[in-house]
Amino acid sequence: MERSKREEFESIQDERERKVKEAEKRIRDLEEERKKLDDELKKHTKKTRRMNIGQEVLEAKIKVKEQECEKESEALSRVTSLNASSLFYLRARDNKTGYRPMRSASMRETSYSRSIRRRTRNDSVSIRSNCNVEEVN
Repeated sequence: MERSKREEFESIQDERERKVKEAEKRIRDLEEERKKLDDELKKHTKKTRRMNIGQEVLEAKIKVKEQECEKESEALSRVTSLNASSLFYLRARDNKTGYRPMRSASMRETSYSRSIRRRTRNDSVSIRSNCNVEEVN
């Protein structure tokens, strides 16, 4: 009788230990799955953050373009009396692309005129240098 009670008690205890081990294993599996899901969530949040940043950059670019268009339309509305070529130069100036129209022949400095300017400048420098030498003596 005592022996059967002991066997029954041991079997109950073995059953409890087995259930505890199964529960611990289930807990480990669930923790691993939670870690995997956390990692996946981090990846997705990073991805969405990058997408949001990209979207914000696009929106900012669009706003800048819209402002440029508004500025250009305001400039065009102010100078409706100008002819087409003047509008072209005005747009080039507003865009600040560095475009400068060609100078006409009367405005352009020729190499001959540059050489004359250099010659007169050099002459005045040599005259000044001679004066300084005389003053020192």
